[in-house]
Amino acid sequence: MNTVSKNLNPDFWREIFVPMFRQEFRKITASSGHAITTSVATAVVLALFTYIFGDFFKEKLPEINADLAARALSHLITFTVIFTSFVVSHYAANKVRAPENWLGLLSFWGVNRRLIVSYRKFLAAIINLSSLAVVSVLLDQFLGALSWWQWALVPTLTVIGVVRYDFDLMISPRADPSSAHSGQDFSQGPLIAWRKSRIANSSWNGSSLRLISAIPIVFGTIAVLLGQHVEVGYLSSLVGGILLSWTVPLLIDDDLQTTWIERQAAVSHEDWMASWQRIFTGWALRMFVMTSIGYTVTLTASQLLSTAEEFKIAHIVSTLLINSLLAAFPVWLAPAFVMQIDGKKSATNIIMLTLVGIFAGSVVMAAPVAAPVLYLLHREAHRYQGGRFARGAYR
Repeated sequence: MNTVSKNLNPDFWREIFVPMFRQEFRKITASSGHAITTSVATAVVLALFTYIFGDFFKEKLPEINADLAARALSHLITFTVIFTSFVVSHYAANKVRAPENWLGLLSFWGVNRRLIVSYRKFLAAIINLSSLAVVSVLLDQFLGALSWWQWALVPTLTVIGVVRYDFDLMISPRADPSSAHSGQDFSQGPLIAWRKSRIANSSWNGSSLRLISAIPIVFGTIAVLLGQHVEVGYLSSLVGGILLSWTVPLLIDDDLQTTWIERQAAVSHEDWMASWQRIFTGWALRMFVMTSIGYTVTLTASQLLSTAEEFKIAHIVSTLLINSLLAAFPVWLAPAFVMQIDGKKSATNIIMLTLVGIFAGSVVMAAPVAAPVLYLLHREAHRYQGGRFARGAYR
């Protein structure tokens, strides 16, 4: 009887790493059409974003106040670099810690766990550093020359991203799957109940944005109370609404990773999108009500403390309605755009939603009677992205 000797110590590079690399290369090649389309769309959005803000801060604003334009451009560049670091660090951490990542298989071949963690941190640092360097070079070429301390942000934020990776490992508990089923209210439908329970019972990327979005609105109410122009309140409300709308692509991206069950259960694009639209409409209504209450109190107090003889009720009503609409419509409108390019590209969708919010918000501020146009935009955008749920989900 012939015995076959099995090699229990395979060559890691030749028998494990090389086949994995070839598999990844074949996967990239097979989806090259989708990757090229998404990359081109992302590049167009970024180019439009850069052109609009570059033209405003380098051409239009200097005609009004050159010193203010220089300071505003410097703040915009700094914010862009910091925001890019926040997005990229999230992306890098999710990629290197993904269960299907080949680094997770190293433990089966005797590789020390600490060494695997070091590999992951090294890859995360490379992704952070290269992305921030590319963004900084593009900003320096197309928006304005970066100062030395803005260039110093690149390595500093890279180190912070790696430290944040360690911090996430220590304090970010993964949600218990069994806890997501407890306390669900199925009166609104299982699709809505399931997603609400996930939002309430787990820590998801961007959950802090719900609190951060209230900060600009509070700032705007205080500014109006102190006698600033109502336009300051309008801009503050719009910024708060846009920040809240950023949660939509983050939640959609997270949800698309687990929608294969719903695809097999023949859940349609309309049903899936309607569940998310229902949730974000509720968020928009709460934002509208909270902003209305805040500006009602602020404007009433401002009128009572002023020396004006008449109580301008019409001014109060129009101001609080415009502010409330500016704070609420971005998150309500966001589901209609989040699948236009690719639901899995949350960073691209955040940039796109920012541009849409700025354009639509400018229309509302310039001509409040044009607010019904938002409904038409919402309806047509939903119709245009119809049917993209199935092919937009993770495979």
